[in-house]
Amino acid sequence: MPSPTALFGIKERRSMAVLLMVAVGLIVAYWVAWFTHRSLVASETSVPYVQFEEAFPLADAWLALSMTTAAFCLVTYRRAALFWLLAGGGAGLYLFGMDVLYDLEHGVWGKGANGVIELVINLLTLAVSLFVLRWSWVHHAELLEVDGTSIRERTTKRFLGVVGLESASYLEMIRSEVPLYDDLQQRVARATASIDAADLLDLGTGTGETLTQVLPFHPQARTIGLDESDAMLAEARMRLLGYNVRLLVADLSDPLPPGPFDLVVSVLAIHHLDGPGKAALFRRVAEVLSPGGRFVLGDAVVPTTPGDQVIPMEVGYDKPSTVVEQVGWLHDAGLVAVVRWEEDDLAVVTADRPSSPY
Repeated sequence: MPSPTALFGIKERRSMAVLLMVAVGLIVAYWVAWFTHRSLVASETSVPYVQFEEAFPLADAWLALSMTTAAFCLVTYRRAALFWLLAGGGAGLYLFGMDVLYDLEHGVWGKGANGVIELVINLLTLAVSLFVLRWSWVHHAELLEVDGTSIRERTTKRFLGVVGLESASYLEMIRSEVPLYDDLQQRVARATASIDAADLLDLGTGTGETLTQVLPFHPQARTIGLDESDAMLAEARMRLLGYNVRLLVADLSDPLPPGPFDLVVSVLAIHHLDGPGKAALFRRVAEVLSPGGRFVLGDAVVPTTPGDQVIPMEVGYDKPSTVVEQVGWLHDAGLVAVVRWEEDDLAVVTADRPSSPY
């Protein structure tokens, strides 16, 4: 089995984010009850007790803000998540200490049902705060990227944690982060079917998943696959035995092989380039496409509706663009682009090089 950190990703981040937001919900519910139906949560009605409790709203607001911000940073892959997790966990322990000391000095826990509620609140505050702090420490390397690696490099490390043990685990990890991953790959493959491809280029080959879908439509094609991770290409070589494939370590900003290629494909790779980088790559793709050739792009995009974003993105590394922008850049490169499919924050676009200038 891979180590826990090898598969650290969106599931762990979302689980913690859910826990934090449940805690925030309980904090809000407590203060709504306090100011509207105080008898539901108040352990007693003495003036000192009421004054003590009413000194807490601002502190609890800071706790709720810290947890909400931490949840947001977790699901958007921001390094600031660690700061806000520690702020929230520390604030929770501080409030626990103040609450418990008062309760012990005044025997609050023994004052009927509401005293029991107070005890439960204390225990939950302690448990959640300690759990958040421990979780933050255990995952601090992933949250901070302390080794300075990019998401792509960390993905390679995660891959190395499962390849040779259970390679399907890596694919399942990707599917958990991109729920429509299989649909995307299949749609890209089908979009190549009408092209008679003798020479094929794959940009961002990874472990070879795209080529395993595309090459059955073009079993005789002379294929070149490019990726910056040699470790992932090693797995791709094993998966693509029987096909005429040459795999090369290269970055998407590097010059492309000279071609010409009848078919160029790329899945979930180009969104790492910024707008000018995408436009420049599309021009290079157009240059190596043979007349009548096709470029099929399946990638993460900025969704038309902001709330439709599903795939976790890290600011500064993931740089998706809108479909409209990419169609424009493809057209500027001299290609005829057609949007074949778009759902949530994924899209498949084909771009053909005309057989003659238009």
